[in-house]
Amino acid sequence: MTKKLFVSSAVVSALIMLAVVAYAYSWLSSIGDPRITSAGYEFQSSLAWTANWAAFSILFVLAVVAKLREGIRWPFGVAFAVFAASLIGIQLSDIAYGEFLAANSLETKYVLLNWFFSGLIVVVVLFLVIITPMLLAGLFGKKAAKPESNEPIDETSES
Repeated sequence: MTKKLFVSSAVVSALIMLAVVAYAYSWLSSIGDPRITSAGYEFQSSLAWTANWAAFSILFVLAVVAKLREGIRWPFGVAFAVFAASLIGIQLSDIAYGEFLAANSLETKYVLLNWFFSGLIVVVVLFLVIITPMLLAGLFGKKAAKPESNEPIDETSES
C-alpha cells in the first residue's frame, strides 16, 4: 500500500511541477506590455519554486514512511529525481527569462536561481536523501540478533 501511495504521489507531483513550470515559461511569450509579462513570470516562477519544495517535502515524508514500514530505500531516489528535474526546469525557464529581459531592455533585477546556487541546493538535498535512510536504519533498524547455531547445547559440560 505504501508503494502505491508513493508512486501515485510522485507521478502527481511530477505532473504538477511540469504544469507549473510550463505555465511560468508561457508568460514569456505574452504579447502584452513586457513589464506586465515580467511581473507575471516572476510570480509564477516563485510559485514554481515553492511548489518544488512542497512536492519534495511531501515525497520525502512518504519516503521516510516507506522506509520505516517496508524497509525500501528507492523512494528517496525518486523524490530526489522529481526535485532535481523540477529544479532544472525552473533554471532553464530562468535563463529564458534573462534573455526576455535583455531583448526588451528591462532591468535584470530578478533571476530566481543561478547555476552555482542550484548546484549547491542539489548537493545538499542529495546528501539529505543519502544520509536519511542510513540514519533511519540505525535508529529504527532491528537489533542484531545473536546468530542461531544448529549445534545442540551441551548443558552437562562444566566451564
